[in-house]
Amino acid sequence: MPLRQNNLITIPMAQIIYGRNPIEEAINEGVRMEKIFLLQTVTGPYEKLVRNYCQEHRIPLAKVPAIKLDKLTRQQNHQGVVGIMPAIEYHDISKACAINTEAPRVVILENITDVRNVGAIARSALAFDFQAMIVVGGKSAPINEDAIKASAGALLKLPVCRGKNVMVVIEELQQLGYAVYTTSLKTNDNFDSIDQSVPVAIIMGAEDKGVSYDSIKLADGNVKIAQSTQMESLNVSVAAGIAMYELFHKKGIE
Repeated sequence: MPLRQNNLITIPMAQIIYGRNPIEEAINEGVRMEKIFLLQTVTGPYEKLVRNYCQEHRIPLAKVPAIKLDKLTRQQNHQGVVGIMPAIEYHDISKACAINTEAPRVVILENITDVRNVGAIARSALAFDFQAMIVVGGKSAPINEDAIKASAGALLKLPVCRGKNVMVVIEELQQLGYAVYTTSLKTNDNFDSIDQSVPVAIIMGAEDKGVSYDSIKLADGNVKIAQSTQMESLNVSVAAGIAMYELFHKKGIE
């Protein structure tokens, strides 16, 4: 929870741990991490330990060159591994997205890499009464202090979940009773085609590639944000804001 001092919100800071022994100790103690960066040349038992931990806990693992680890640790002796501690507490998808209102709405962020976009989307999600936000994909931006600042504190109020595989997340939501939609320029269907008498999840895709083929294939439908031909596409946080407003507005007038 954020701390309030003189009516100001103190934002929790994400921390890093580095070095083989500290990371291994954290793994053995069951400490949850936001993301782990591993030197791309590391192989053998240690690489397997880290990879298995990340797979089990749905934590993104990035194989990176030494220069990335040097930058993260400011040239400290990282021994080829760095862990990012979360600035927020993640929620379980089945609990955060449980249908405890008439027809809840959830937004899914698939491999969105810019922390400012993540923060801006969270801000819109809270403003438009979304029940939760799910961050999916190994390339997803970490929820750190910069994301929290960009969200104007929304990330400290909105339940945030994490999933590694978008196909698993879609199927889990469908089993909970959600209809899942993607936003795509390759369809003629608009937001009027969405039945909001049932729970709805909307997927927003990566800044450069949009939603994945797997998402489009598994989704219950695809919808398009109407726009002119002057620009090829919108910034993902702007597109997400429009999509969430469309769902909020249309549900309100039904």
